[in-house]
Amino acid sequence: MKMPKKITIIGNGAAGTTAAIEVRKRDMDIPLEIISRESAYGYNRPMLTRTIVSGVDESLFYIKPKQWYDENNITVTLGTRVNGIDPVSKKLIIDGGGEKDYDVLILATGADAFVPPIPGHELDGVFSIRIWDDTKKIHDRLEGTTDAVVIGGGVLGLEAAWDLKKAIKNVTVIERSDAMISRQLDQVGSDAMKKAADEIGLKVAFNADTDAIEGSDGKVTGVKLKSGDVLDAQMVIISTGIKQNTELLKDMDGAEVAKSIIVNDKMETGVPDVYAIGDCAESGGVNFGIWPQALDMAKTAVANIFGDDKHYVPAVPVNMVGLSNIRLFAIGDNGKKEGVDYDIFEKTDDASGSSERFYFVDDKLVGGTLIGDISKLAKLQSAFKENKGKDEFLKEIK
Repeated sequence: MKMPKKITIIGNGAAGTTAAIEVRKRDMDIPLEIISRESAYGYNRPMLTRTIVSGVDESLFYIKPKQWYDENNITVTLGTRVNGIDPVSKKLIIDGGGEKDYDVLILATGADAFVPPIPGHELDGVFSIRIWDDTKKIHDRLEGTTDAVVIGGGVLGLEAAWDLKKAIKNVTVIERSDAMISRQLDQVGSDAMKKAADEIGLKVAFNADTDAIEGSDGKVTGVKLKSGDVLDAQMVIISTGIKQNTELLKDMDGAEVAKSIIVNDKMETGVPDVYAIGDCAESGGVNFGIWPQALDMAKTAVANIFGDDKHYVPAVPVNMVGLSNIRLFAIGDNGKKEGVDYDIFEKTDDASGSSERFYFVDDKLVGGTLIGDISKLAKLQSAFKENKGKDEFLKEIK
């Protein structure tokens, strides 16, 4: 195995930073560079929607402090966008002119917020949340804002709404379905989320769809629903999913690009010496866009770069919501598949408001939800991965 002369990583989120960590575990001397379009060192992106009002505690925010990069001899180039790759000469084309050489390239380019073509989405006061600068802009607009609307009732949208409610009088979430986080949660979990929202005065418009974002003098004034109702708003946050950053490999010989960059189970893209990991990458037909996936992909790519024969196993999709007045953990099947005969075990503690709900099919654990007390989540995750039988699992989990 020919060892690389230099490793270059594009992107410094969870995947890119973890790749750098893994490289330095194996070799402290090989030249290593991280290039990022953002101006900040790698940080914990899931914290963005939870720190809109309070701001960021930098001691907890960064994945690694600046000192760590210096101590580990890592070149970090921030505020720099890579516009193209020349795989023949192994050069990166930098925005604004200039080139950089690479020997082995790891793409950890992540994803941007997906903003649907809603009329009025370009108005002043309309935001999405994907990078740190987004939360800074929203924070600066809090003063004087009495009404805010969040379009999209997924986990990130709800986290943003929960945080906004600390500073804004009226916050409404527009949810297209008839339940909260309905794709991931069972009815019990959705009902618990609704109750928690009611307790803090967070409004949720169910079975609602956005027709347009309205404004005056270039500034947002409200959101019009397809029902004809108009919700007042001096601030609108759009949280309707992500769009993977795949442009660097589009139309390149050897690469396969769909919504994500398609990689094999070694994280290879099909372009020689180019790997892809994290939110921008898809392996085995799935891209969950979750933190554990980013870490596992990074570890797999680096292991193979250094000559191992490591194969990626897709991460287990989980959902965890930890807000001011509720803690919820869900994994696997939510018991809503049509035509499936579920065996359901449920346990509720009325005193604490905690509940456990587990789903079995053919005597095997296929999913579960913990609400309130989520201390059993590690046992639930382990049992789910091992596809444990009902009797064995219930004996262990009690």
